[in-house]
Amino acid sequence: MESANGRHYYPWGGYDVEEYFRRFPIAYNGLGKLRSDERGDIYTAAKYPDDEFCFSGQEVEGYVVFSKIHDDVAEIAFHIPEFGLRYNFRNEPIETIDLSFRFKRDIKKVKNIDKLAAN
Repeated sequence: MESANGRHYYPWGGYDVEEYFRRFPIAYNGLGKLRSDERGDIYTAAKYPDDEFCFSGQEVEGYVVFSKIHDDVAEIAFHIPEFGLRYNFRNEPIETIDLSFRFKRDIKKVKNIDKLAAN
């Protein structure tokens, strides 16, 4: 993912998730460990599987997680190079396409919540 002002964002892997949640207290016994494991399990269950085959007639879904987008970023281009459309029996792509999506966002910083409620 690339922003219009030159920032680059890459999808998270397992190490990034561990590093993000490490700032929360982790106890190796009791409730702290249980909550830490729950956070990791929720991420693992919801993320898009990057090592799973999807055969004809099947559907695979999930989230691709990125770091927080900075406040100065107003436009983002999301690129997926060589997206496989069709595969042969050896799971090798025989038809690929480069996908690109562009998004814009409007950010308003509100210091007074009453102004936000008035809109």
